[in-house]
Amino acid sequence: MARPVDKKLRLKHIMEVEAGVDADIVKWMMEATDGPQLECPADLAKLWTDATCKDGPITDVLGNQDPKIEPARLKGRKLVGRLQTAWDYAKADHTGAAEKLSEPAPADTPFEDAPWPEDRKASCGKAVRDAYGGLTFDMGQVPNDLIMNRLDRMWRDKKTTLLQLDKMRCQADHELILCCPAKGTRVLVNRKHIIVHAFGAP
Repeated sequence: MARPVDKKLRLKHIMEVEAGVDADIVKWMMEATDGPQLECPADLAKLWTDATCKDGPITDVLGNQDPKIEPARLKGRKLVGRLQTAWDYAKADHTGAAEKLSEPAPADTPFEDAPWPEDRKASCGKAVRDAYGGLTFDMGQVPNDLIMNRLDRMWRDKKTTLLQLDKMRCQADHELILCCPAKGTRVLVNRKHIIVHAFGAP
């Protein structure tokens, strides 16, 4: 079961469902005027430190119950362990939330949705012409700018292999094994070779 988005419900879920802390203890920690009055996972994460997490549950929770819960008894040892587990989970949750907030905001327009830069298009075209003796393509024989830009970016970022690139489907994908005249003969041009010559080795 996924953690709720609401901070209070998220804290309750971490403590009760994931760590198994008794519901009455969770209620006391979140609502009691003589308790820590936790409102979110960050509150629990900051309640104790690595140095105090061993004795903190005993002093702050078990010792404040009516009647007090003896930490030496089985019930007390179990509750201490579950509170420490909940604290660990809350720390990880708080750290993850902080990292997410620190990430830069995504661009309004993803890079791969932008037109293919003219200078890059020209350099790739020159590489293909040099490799295949002046070979050129009609507009309907190659992917559009958006697809070519995405291919180019993926290739330069080394995020995919030629086999994965080959799985991208568009009309040009199905037509890009071409028969082209060269010195009186017909030369089969494989789209993988074109990509290698145009974009360079990954």
